Amino acid sequence: MAENFTPGGDHDIYGGFGSFNWQNLLWEFGYIDDRDFSGTTYVKGVNRVSTTQIDKQYYDFRLGRKEKEAEFQLEFVKQNGIIQTTTDTGILMDATSLLAYGRLIGEKTKLGKVTAHTLLSVNSGDPNMLAITSTDGSFSPNLTRKYDGLERLGYGALFGATPTDAFFALPEYYSGINTLSVGADFSPVYEWTFGATYFLYSASQGPRGAPDASGFEKLFGAQYSIGVEMDLTVKYTFSKYSDISFCYARYTPPNFAILWPHNDPAGRYELAFTAKF
Repeated sequence: MAENFTPGGDHDIYGGFGSFNWQNLLWEFGYIDDRDFSGTTYVKGVNRVSTTQIDKQYYDFRLGRKEKEAEFQLEFVKQNGIIQTTTDTGILMDATSLLAYGRLIGEKTKLGKVTAHTLLSVNSGDPNMLAITSTDGSFSPNLTRKYDGLERLGYGALFGATPTDAFFALPEYYSGINTLSVGADFSPVYEWTFGATYFLYSASQGPRGAPDASGFEKLFGAQYSIGVEMDLTVKYTFSKYSDISFCYARYTPPNFAILWPHNDPAGRYELAFTAKF
């Protein structure tokens, strides 16, 4: 990509992926080099710094398997790189990201077809988000997709968590946004599907004194809680070409008036009709 058609002042992305099947597993390896010489502003907390170069390397490993009754996926990404500011300060990048997903399917149960699923997204953060230091430990991929039309993409129908942000503006102190979710969908009646998913959101780094993450979340490195969400869905399928669905999502922020002055739950109602042509 060459925004200004200047060899030393554009934004280029290089990389490649390869995969193979072995022991009934899909193994995938990838490498991406994101070179930004366009003068993009480096943002860290409340700080904004002009740059001459942002060069990030991503080493990606993915392992997965999919069967009729179950599937799982495990992905690990290592982020390295350097940020060169206009004052000739070099900031090294050293961050990681882990994604684990699993699903079990029961075709004939007392509740009809039942699908249970769980997801874990863990991202490293930086311990000092309010200062420019020699090393940045927050996982911060560029050019990630965050919207599908007007709909935000992310974990949770309302909060929409990504490794770096969410639908709601988060305090600058937090970095490394993590998501743990557990849910199930079941179809007790033909053409009807009901679902419920519970989300726990946390941060790998944040300010001292903020609400702590749960004991289980601390097992994978989370330090501070940033709320919970419950999504309830109902879907009626008219045919393979059309359906109608309803979703109610309720997000509850942590109880900490200093950073979260409004801790009342937020709700979202969505009614959608889908047709394929």
